Amino acid sequence: MATPVETVESLLKLGIMIHDAAGGKHVDLANFVNSPDFNNIKAPVEGILKSISTQDITNAIDAASQKQAMLRGSGTLADLPIDKLLQYSALARLKLQLAAREAANTGAVSSFLSWLTGSALPVLLEVAPIVLPLLL
Repeated sequence: MATPVETVESLLKLGIMIHDAAGGKHVDLANFVNSPDFNNIKAPVEGILKSISTQDITNAIDAASQKQAMLRGSGTLADLPIDKLLQYSALARLKLQLAAREAANTGAVSSFLSWLTGSALPVLLEVAPIVLPLLL
């Protein structure tokens, strides 16, 4: 079982590997997973995919929720200083992306990679510097 930080880091690594192998452009992932470019990274991709379970994603969502509750404390969001509000928001965006993956889970590798590179990776790249230290 991976920690929430390990889960987010694995998703980042995987997304960046796929994005780079695709030449930094949007590709049809259903076709890409059968391409020579994908075959060049297939072993590490499969290794990372095997290391990320549905429970790991659920645990990362739960950890983000717990950190949000800690940031909020007994006050309201309006009571938070801007730095804490930005942290709270970054955790919310992380949770939203991870929850979207859980809802759309079809089990297909191309579907997972499409979600990861299409909607999750831009958000993960933006929020990772904020959320990773919070999830430690």
